[in-house]
Amino acid sequence: MLAIVAALGLVGQGVAGPPSTATDKPTVTSIRVRLIAQNHSGQTGSAELLQGGPWPQVFVTLTMKGIRRGTSEPAEIRRGTCAKLDTKAAYTLTNATNGDTSSTLDEMQLPGLQADKYAIVLRDAKNPSTVVACGNII
Repeated sequence: MLAIVAALGLVGQGVAGPPSTATDKPTVTSIRVRLIAQNHSGQTGSAELLQGGPWPQVFVTLTMKGIRRGTSEPAEIRRGTCAKLDTKAAYTLTNATNGDTSSTLDEMQLPGLQADKYAIVLRDAKNPSTVVACGNII
Protein backbone atom coordinates (compact mmCIF):
# COMPACT_ATOMS: atom_id res chain seq x y z
CA MET A 1 0.00 0.00 0.00
CA LEU A 2 2.79 2.43 0.91
CA ALA A 3 4.50 1.73 -2.42
CA ILE A 4 1.30 2.62 -4.30
CA VAL A 5 0.80 5.80 -2.24
CA ALA A 6 4.41 6.82 -2.86
CA ALA A 7 4.16 6.05 -6.58
CA LEU A 8 1.12 8.28 -6.86
CA GLY A 9 2.90 11.09 -5.04
CA LEU A 10 0.40 11.07 -2.19
CA VAL A 11 2.81 10.65 0.71
CA GLY A 12 2.05 13.27 3.34
CA GLN A 13 -1.23 14.29 1.66
CA GLY A 14 -3.66 12.72 4.12
CA VAL A 15 -4.57 9.62 2.13
CA ALA A 16 -5.24 7.75 5.37
CA GLY A 17 -7.65 10.46 6.58
CA PRO A 18 -11.37 10.23 7.22
CA PRO A 19 -13.61 8.52 4.69
CA SER A 20 -14.70 10.73 1.83
CA THR A 21 -18.20 12.14 1.67
CA ALA A 22 -20.54 12.50 -1.31
CA THR A 23 -19.30 16.07 -1.79
CA ASP A 24 -15.75 14.77 -2.36
CA LYS A 25 -16.77 12.89 -5.51
CA PRO A 26 -15.65 14.47 -8.79
CA THR A 27 -18.40 15.92 -10.95
CA VAL A 28 -19.16 14.34 -14.31
CA THR A 29 -20.48 16.62 -17.05
CA SER A 30 -22.36 15.21 -20.01
CA ILE A 31 -23.67 17.03 -23.08
CA ARG A 32 -25.98 15.40 -25.62
CA VAL A 33 -26.06 16.92 -29.11
CA ARG A 34 -28.65 16.10 -31.77
CA LEU A 35 -27.17 15.97 -35.28
CA ILE A 36 -29.50 17.05 -38.06
CA ALA A 37 -29.19 16.10 -41.74
CA GLN A 38 -27.52 18.71 -43.97
CA ASN A 39 -27.47 19.01 -47.76
CA HIS A 40 -30.28 16.44 -48.21
CA SER A 41 -28.09 13.62 -46.83
CA GLY A 42 -30.77 11.94 -44.75
CA GLN A 43 -28.15 11.33 -42.04
CA THR A 44 -29.23 12.06 -38.47
CA GLY A 45 -27.98 11.03 -35.07
CA SER A 46 -26.64 12.09 -31.73
CA ALA A 47 -23.37 12.73 -29.97
CA GLU A 48 -22.50 12.55 -26.31
CA LEU A 49 -19.60 14.45 -24.81
CA LEU A 50 -18.53 13.31 -21.36
CA GLN A 51 -15.93 14.76 -19.00
CA GLY A 52 -15.26 14.41 -15.31
CA GLY A 53 -14.70 11.88 -12.66
CA PRO A 54 -11.03 11.00 -12.52
CA TRP A 55 -10.47 11.83 -16.22
CA PRO A 56 -9.27 15.19 -17.56
CA GLN A 57 -10.07 14.13 -21.14
CA VAL A 58 -13.35 14.51 -23.01
CA PHE A 59 -14.91 11.35 -24.43
CA VAL A 60 -17.03 11.82 -27.55
CA THR A 61 -19.34 9.17 -29.02
CA LEU A 62 -21.34 9.59 -32.22
CA THR A 63 -24.23 7.36 -33.27
CA MET A 64 -25.63 8.08 -36.72
CA LYS A 65 -28.44 6.72 -38.91
CA GLY A 66 -28.70 6.83 -42.68
CA ILE A 67 -25.03 6.17 -43.45
CA ARG A 68 -24.33 3.58 -46.13
CA ARG A 69 -22.83 0.36 -44.74
CA GLY A 70 -19.06 0.24 -45.15
CA THR A 71 -18.76 4.04 -45.25
CA SER A 72 -16.25 5.93 -43.12
CA GLU A 73 -17.07 9.64 -42.83
CA PRO A 74 -14.87 12.36 -41.31
CA ALA A 75 -16.15 13.80 -38.01
CA GLU A 76 -14.98 16.94 -36.22
CA ILE A 77 -15.83 19.81 -33.91
CA ARG A 78 -15.78 23.25 -35.51
CA ARG A 79 -16.14 26.78 -34.18
CA GLY A 80 -19.44 28.43 -35.01
CA THR A 81 -22.95 27.09 -35.37
CA CYS A 82 -24.51 24.85 -38.00
CA ALA A 83 -25.85 28.00 -39.65
CA LYS A 84 -22.36 29.54 -39.89
CA LEU A 85 -19.44 27.12 -39.46
CA ASP A 86 -15.75 27.84 -39.48
CA THR A 87 -14.16 26.09 -42.48
CA LYS A 88 -11.50 24.30 -40.40
CA ALA A 89 -11.80 21.75 -37.62
CA ALA A 90 -11.04 22.92 -34.09
CA TYR A 91 -10.92 19.27 -32.94
CA THR A 92 -10.70 16.20 -35.18
CA LEU A 93 -12.70 13.15 -34.17
CA THR A 94 -12.26 9.55 -35.29
CA ASN A 95 -14.10 8.85 -38.57
CA ALA A 96 -17.64 7.53 -38.20
CA THR A 97 -17.54 4.03 -39.67
CA ASN A 98 -20.98 2.55 -40.37
CA GLY A 99 -22.38 5.49 -38.38
CA ASP A 100 -20.53 5.07 -35.09
CA THR A 101 -17.37 6.52 -33.62
CA SER A 102 -15.68 7.15 -30.29
CA SER A 103 -12.92 9.66 -29.67
CA THR A 104 -10.88 10.87 -26.72
CA LEU A 105 -9.77 14.49 -26.74
CA ASP A 106 -7.01 15.53 -24.35
CA GLU A 107 -6.99 19.31 -24.80
CA MET A 108 -10.63 20.29 -24.46
CA GLN A 109 -12.86 21.47 -21.63
CA LEU A 110 -16.64 21.09 -21.87
CA PRO A 111 -17.40 24.41 -20.16
CA GLY A 112 -15.40 26.18 -22.90
CA LEU A 113 -17.36 24.42 -25.65
CA GLN A 114 -20.60 25.42 -23.97
CA ALA A 115 -19.56 29.05 -23.42
CA ASP A 116 -18.32 29.56 -26.98
CA LYS A 117 -20.11 28.51 -30.15
CA TYR A 118 -19.07 25.07 -31.42
CA ALA A 119 -20.76 22.40 -33.53
CA ILE A 120 -20.17 18.72 -34.24
CA VAL A 121 -19.89 18.06 -37.96
CA LEU A 122 -19.98 14.92 -40.07
CA ARG A 123 -18.62 15.27 -43.62
CA ASP A 124 -19.33 13.25 -46.77
CA ALA A 125 -16.88 10.39 -47.41
CA LYS A 126 -16.69 11.02 -51.18
CA ASN A 127 -16.84 14.83 -51.04
CA PRO A 128 -15.29 15.90 -47.70
CA SER A 129 -16.12 19.59 -48.24
CA THR A 130 -19.84 18.70 -47.97
CA VAL A 131 -21.34 18.64 -44.48
CA VAL A 132 -23.87 15.77 -44.18
CA ALA A 133 -24.89 16.25 -40.53
CA CYS A 134 -24.41 18.94 -37.92
CA GLY A 135 -25.37 19.64 -34.32
CA ASN A 136 -24.78 22.73 -32.18
CA ILE A 137 -23.11 22.18 -28.80
CA ILE A 138 -25.28 24.10 -26.34
